[in-house]
Amino acid sequence: MQTEDSKRIRIDRIIAILVGLAAGAVYLITLAPSVSFWDSGEYLTCCWTAGVPHPPGVPLFVLLGRFSTILFSFIPAVAPRVNLLCAFSSAFAIGILVRLVQRWGNRMNFSRIWYRPMSVLSGLIAAFSYSIWRNGNATETYATALLMTFIILLLFDCWIDRYAEKNGKKFKPDGGGWGEARYLLLISYLLILAVANHGSVPLITGPPILMMFLIYAFRKRTVIWKKSWFILTILGLVVLAFSIHLYMPLRAVQSPEINETDSTNWTNFSKAFSREQYGTTSIFERKGPFLDQMKLYLKYLSWQSGRVDHGWDRLLGGQAGFAVSMLMKIILVFGAIYGIFVIGMKRPKLLLYLGFLFLMSSVFFIFLILNFKTGTEGTLLGEVRERDYFFGASFAFFAIFSGIGLVSILKDFLPERSKLAWIALLIPVASLAANMHRCDRSESLFARDYGINLLESCPENAVLITNGDNDTFPLWFAQGVLGVRRDVIVSNLSLMNTNWYVDQLIDRDSLLLDYRNLGLVDSLRPVFIWGPHYFHISATDLQPEYSPLDGEILRTTFNQAWPWAVTDNRLAIAMPTEGPANQGALSMQDLVLLEMIRRRPVHGREIYFAGTVTRDSRQFLENYQEMEGIAYHVTEYPVIDAVNSHRGWQLLNEYQFTGVDDPGVYKCDQTVQLLRNYLFAYHQMAYYYLSIGEPDSVMMALDGAERLFITLPDEWAEILPTRALIIARLVDGMYGPAAARDTLIDLSRVVRDDGERLGNPELVSFGIYLSNLATGIDGSLGYQQKIEYDNLFEVLDDGSIPFAWLRVEMSLMFHDYIGAWRVIDDLIVPNDTMSMKLAELAHKTLSRIAETTPFNSRLNPVESGLFIIFEYIDTSSSTEFQLKPDTSPGDIIESMIILASRGQIMSSLSAGLVLANHMDDPLDALIIQAFAERILEDGVDLSMEWSDWYLTESNRVSPEAVAWMAAKAGRPSLMYLALSGSENVSEALLDEIIKAPASYAASIPDPGHASGQYSWVNILTGGS
Repeated sequence: MQTEDSKRIRIDRIIAILVGLAAGAVYLITLAPSVSFWDSGEYLTCCWTAGVPHPPGVPLFVLLGRFSTILFSFIPAVAPRVNLLCAFSSAFAIGILVRLVQRWGNRMNFSRIWYRPMSVLSGLIAAFSYSIWRNGNATETYATALLMTFIILLLFDCWIDRYAEKNGKKFKPDGGGWGEARYLLLISYLLILAVANHGSVPLITGPPILMMFLIYAFRKRTVIWKKSWFILTILGLVVLAFSIHLYMPLRAVQSPEINETDSTNWTNFSKAFSREQYGTTSIFERKGPFLDQMKLYLKYLSWQSGRVDHGWDRLLGGQAGFAVSMLMKIILVFGAIYGIFVIGMKRPKLLLYLGFLFLMSSVFFIFLILNFKTGTEGTLLGEVRERDYFFGASFAFFAIFSGIGLVSILKDFLPERSKLAWIALLIPVASLAANMHRCDRSESLFARDYGINLLESCPENAVLITNGDNDTFPLWFAQGVLGVRRDVIVSNLSLMNTNWYVDQLIDRDSLLLDYRNLGLVDSLRPVFIWGPHYFHISATDLQPEYSPLDGEILRTTFNQAWPWAVTDNRLAIAMPTEGPANQGALSMQDLVLLEMIRRRPVHGREIYFAGTVTRDSRQFLENYQEMEGIAYHVTEYPVIDAVNSHRGWQLLNEYQFTGVDDPGVYKCDQTVQLLRNYLFAYHQMAYYYLSIGEPDSVMMALDGAERLFITLPDEWAEILPTRALIIARLVDGMYGPAAARDTLIDLSRVVRDDGERLGNPELVSFGIYLSNLATGIDGSLGYQQKIEYDNLFEVLDDGSIPFAWLRVEMSLMFHDYIGAWRVIDDLIVPNDTMSMKLAELAHKTLSRIAETTPFNSRLNPVESGLFIIFEYIDTSSSTEFQLKPDTSPGDIIESMIILASRGQIMSSLSAGLVLANHMDDPLDALIIQAFAERILEDGVDLSMEWSDWYLTESNRVSPEAVAWMAAKAGRPSLMYLALSGSENVSEALLDEIIKAPASYAASIPDPGHASGQYSWVNILTGGS
């Protein structure tokens, strides 16, 4: 017959199961359908392919995940099979937590009408905590770690209840025997086994359990520790539990798809197990101030009942959401404090035990293990992401304190109203509602899409260089699990700093690198370059050391000795030989990357960078990158801001953007960051189409960018300043500077308002900058100045092609490529040879500027024809084009030569011809026009050579010598210019020369045979 106590226990267990099922149902509803960001992609791939993930390898999790893929093989997709392992683990952990609170409540002499709501409340507070929830619906090791934590705690509590807390030997007939030992042996086994899932489990549970065991042993509540067979069995189980790590070397020998650290030998295995590649830091050498670390922990703790942003504010609005959020925090903290007080009063040893568990999972965990940075996330002073997920066990213990405390408050102040205790369940229900949007991964396919999109950005058999976890692991998942683009070699920059990874890259393609053929793979290391010298740093005493091996590594990587360079036709990637950059190191990743590029003709693979790779990581290739979608193609020739527009549009139209425009799908910080990569691709396309004068394509690119952030108004506000600059240039080109000014003023107002709303001073400052740019009141070239220039040009414009080019230059000074192209496209070209040549040169010049000028660079006024115009124009008249008094043709020709020597041929011609048309003396105009015709006839390269020649010789020899050489070379304009600077040639003679410079030049005699108007030639006999 069933006793009352057994009936109570049965009902308690059913309640625990039901709470676990409720939590599991929520986890299933919000389960990720595919890969998530961070470690998920790597773990999923390793579970599917039986691979070896990053140190310490987590073999238990991989094996459990592999079993899960088999157990749930009826599910078509692989990712949900492993995600289910985490969901069920979290649900089981919550069920065990509920059962533990029931046991502890009963032991504290709470009646079942109180401890049952107490346990359910604790379980649901934990279940719907932000971090525990997010750990439970995607592939990560933290859900299984939480389960193992609570399994161990339940086993130890069973041992305490059945043996340590029983009074007298009559209650424990098997004390000191197998009955008692089985619990302790299993706990010992699981503590060591848990290391193969996550090392936090033994750290959190081990010390408190050992402390309690020693207390009971000291009080002689247990003597089993005196049994030699017990100690020997524990040692055997420890060895057995640790043996699961043999999975790593046994599997590594078979070269799985993911084989991090290549643990085929003891050295690599020990490095993997000890996580050597991540470095070690003393607990007294804090990466951040300990108090700041604790502040971060408290911030993470405050998130658990619901974050304000994308949480409470979504439900109740900003102010009301903040108020309710604070109220929830106050209730839970007060409940936790009251719970600690109640436990201490009723069961001091339990408080000692639970308090130690909480401290080990929070304060001591931070101090001893999780020595994290406290700066801004994503910077050098901060972590790459928030570290709240590490504290799942701590948040669970906090939930236990809160649940016990809140129900105890009701019991103490409303002892006759036990049913009111169930009203407290509104608290976790509120947390469920607040956390649902952020924790719901059921429609989140951003990581999967990104992995596929990035792979599809590459041509067949390419090498794709990635940077970190989130531009690598989704790609591994796409290739290893989905079978997408397995022809592409994904090469991670961080891992390229390890010898084992270089070896694996060569396994993928033996032609990729030459290090193995020369026996250099195991010896590869960073090499420091100092001028023509090179050395490495000793690992023992951190001192510079020279080795012939360093030279061999450099000679293998580069095909040109110092200055070290990789060259091939138009490719010339040289290491700096001057400045601070010359006094630094070539990391292994730099060496491997440059070697890949050098051997491109051998292996035949195109090399691409993921758009997430930082500029520093591709510093040597700054001028050899062409954007194609969200990837950069390493070109074989120098380029500037290159965009493959055809390929880019094709990719952007084919990319998958599942859920991007769905406001119901939460976009985490990492999703937003990667969406910015797509947006940058769209914006680069917009800049490109601005540069070639295609406004319709610019608008299409802007529309595509806006679609990405249509559900993210706050993030969109931060993008608007960059977008505003593009829009202003578009409006300027299409409707003129007045419209651009007004548009930019309106957008600047929006930016400032958003900055004030978001409390973002940088955004406010940018709004002010945009306003100043519109009006030009800060001294910069603003659209107001362009309006004034336009008005001036309307008055001065003579309708000629040269003046049209000055309008082009004026547009380029304001980034207005659309306007510049409109000027060129609207040219009315007279049917004469010179005009047609000028029009053709204008078109080619603008095309060259568009191709070679960075998108955000203005035309330098000093290198424009406008500079010459404003140097010689009389600005006192605003209605008439007049030259300054005493402006000579020689002055103008010399200015033209300076421009031509810099390659600005069209600018030189335009300025000269426009000024010539406004000279009072027709003869002065003729010689300038003749010089312009000669430049046009010579072409760009020859004109640059002659201009350089003239400037060089003018500084080297006398004006007479330059004039004589120019005359003999058939360059009468240069001859005239040189003579105009001679003290031995009169103004009258110059006036005569200008009437027929060509015939005068042809008649010049040799030195010593001159007289009359050629007498200046005889000066050369003196050696000038």
